[in-house]
Amino acid sequence: MVNELAVFVMFLGSVFCLLLMLGIVLLILIKQIIALNKDWLELIERNQALREFAKPTSENVRELLCGLQAEKAHVEQLQRKVHLMQVLLDELQARFQVK
Repeated sequence: MVNELAVFVMFLGSVFCLLLMLGIVLLILIKQIIALNKDWLELIERNQALREFAKPTSENVRELLCGLQAEKAHVEQLQRKVHLMQVLLDELQARFQVK
């Protein structure tokens, strides 16, 4: 009977130690979850701040691209005018040389 009691007490001690270790592991995991949650919230805030910062920049880029496209069209129009003026000048020179 004493032997059985000693075995039972050792068994209870082992169970207690195991439960204590599981409790410690659980506390460590909870601490990690809390830390990860804080990091996650910080990432969300930084992502929002970055989007707010990038929004005007992307709008400015679009505006600049539209302006550049308009300037290119204007340059092409001026080049066509110069070409037509060159053709007219060549025709005028040809007429005056003939007479």
